[in-house]
Amino acid sequence: MLKREDPNQEPLLPHLRVRLEHRGTKASYEADLVDFNRFAVAATGHDLPKPPVSPDLLADYVRDLHKRGFRRETTRRRLCAIAAWYKESDIEKDPRRNDKVKRAWDEIKK
Repeated sequence: MLKREDPNQEPLLPHLRVRLEHRGTKASYEADLVDFNRFAVAATGHDLPKPPVSPDLLADYVRDLHKRGFRRETTRRRLCAIAAWYKESDIEKDPRRNDKVKRAWDEIKK
């Protein structure tokens, strides 16, 4: 059964779209990117630009997810969504491999 789109959900900025074959994964990743954009607006006052984004912003997002009570598995999926967004934008570098992001990940594993 397909979920209906939530009419209260913020629209996805065009440059945050990802092309994936599996509709469920695509919907999850795009919802994750909407949440990341919401965090970026709160943190910086601006919508996310096209990638790459500041490693500090991404590390802060990882910490924020932990503070909001998200499980590590959810945080991992959200990082995967951001990595897919990078790949979609033809950026080879995986943002999850940045030292600041790795340190934030290690902090929430404790």
